[in-house]
Amino acid sequence: MTQKVLELDPQNASLKAFAAVGQDDMGMAVALLNEAAETDPTNYMVLFNGARIAQRIGQLELAIEIYEYLVARDPLFFWAHLNLADYYTHADQIEDGLRSYERALELNTQAGNARWKHGLAFLINGEPERARAEFELEPEEEARTHGLALAYHDLGRFDESQVLFDALVEGSAEPWPFGLARAYAWIGDADNTFHFLEESVERNLPLLGGLGRHPLFYKLHDDPRWMPFLESIGQAPEQLEQLRLNCRMRPSPTLKVFCTTIRIFRSQSIGWILRPS
Repeated sequence: MTQKVLELDPQNASLKAFAAVGQDDMGMAVALLNEAAETDPTNYMVLFNGARIAQRIGQLELAIEIYEYLVARDPLFFWAHLNLADYYTHADQIEDGLRSYERALELNTQAGNARWKHGLAFLINGEPERARAEFELEPEEEARTHGLALAYHDLGRFDESQVLFDALVEGSAEPWPFGLARAYAWIGDADNTFHFLEESVERNLPLLGGLGRHPLFYKLHDDPRWMPFLESIGQAPEQLEQLRLNCRMRPSPTLKVFCTTIRIFRSQSIGWILRPS
């Protein structure tokens, strides 16, 4: 359907950006997004999906820059806040990530598995009890079970964790392979991780975009299978370096000041300090 519409309206930047995020081939995704950005560089959906493509090709800093601009442009846009929180967390800016999750949850507590994602950020930050409490609030059952399995593991409640792992693997008519890969990676079970990563390739390859910088997989980085796997899905660093995304913001001077405030120094004593660029 998307291809047919593009044939009728080849200059439709929004549609090209939408088509880009559905591509298995990251080279094709980047090409479509670049065409969209050339046609309409300030289009909101071009920027929104451009950041998603940037994350998938390992350009987290660009993805963060775009979403900082978008949340300044529209402070009530839940999905931009949620994605920005994800990308801060993947870029090891965990405090920024936690603040952005909190802002997203102020806007919507039910959508996007936001509670689960917030809990994962606590887990990555070494706070399994806070993670457990957040996972308990996640409304989607499978995500809640996934999070609690990891939290219980980190809390030393291994029997309870194993029960939930078993439920994830056996209790669903359609197992969630990338979710299982993330779970097993976090607890250091490399064999099961690679098993479910291979299943993820068959089911939904775009989900694996940005895998090399995903914090739940850090324990696998020294495994001899890790880099060959990244190469097999086009996610090795040298492969991603060949992709050039031309999506950039064209902010007004006022919005530029707002965006700059997101990167400023924060301290408990003086709070936010504005620093125009």
